Amino acid sequence: MTDHHPAPSIAIVTATFNSEAVLPGLIQSLQAQTDNNFEWVVRDGGSTDRTVELIREAQESGMKVNVRSEPDFGIYDALNRGIRETLATHYLVAGSDDQFEVDAVARYRASLLESQAPFVAANIRSASRTIRPKGGSLLLNKQWVFVAGHSLGVLIAKEMHDRYGYYPKKYPIGADQYFLEKAYLAGERFHQADFVAGTFGEGGVSSVDVLGSLTESFRIHVDLTGKVLLNFLVFSLRLLKNIRRIR
Repeated sequence: MTDHHPAPSIAIVTATFNSEAVLPGLIQSLQAQTDNNFEWVVRDGGSTDRTVELIREAQESGMKVNVRSEPDFGIYDALNRGIRETLATHYLVAGSDDQFEVDAVARYRASLLESQAPFVAANIRSASRTIRPKGGSLLLNKQWVFVAGHSLGVLIAKEMHDRYGYYPKKYPIGADQYFLEKAYLAGERFHQADFVAGTFGEGGVSSVDVLGSLTESFRIHVDLTGKVLLNFLVFSLRLLKNIRRIR
């Protein structure tokens, strides 16, 4: 029997907006990849600094870049546009302040070819510590049960969006959690690959807006499971645990 599935190809999708100060680190980590057979898909929200210029310079240096700058409705709107418009079969998300390890693309590709899983989850580094998927209860650990992080931490088959939709606009902070948990609850396989893909930047909205992140996580779990009281109890405990971080 002939397999008509296309050979896997990889895109790295980044949403940017006035990212001039942090973007060089990501660009350098992409240029240093031992496997440079990937497309960098950038959807910029209309930056007024040198963000787009830096991206164009990377393109002129020989990197395969797909860039467009226009107003958007936030990070997930930009990511959705980039994912829809790439011809790659698989993609990774990278924030403008993230940095890949030099062998990240190569190791993701090898893990994908070995596992044939629709999701390949790796480890990431944050604040000088290595973060791995936690396992355990989805109620308590959310998407961290099966991924270390959405950005840098999971290679996703684009066809998963045909099954479970794109990142929903109604969750401007936690749209990735909704999509990943929806796929997980439907039984999709998350292959655990034991390598560090890169270093996660700490400037994202979910890291800064703690109350917003906790609230959206509660709504997502109610949406996906229908269990209001149990999720409210967990939400209340998380509020108490993070009370000093909420501002």
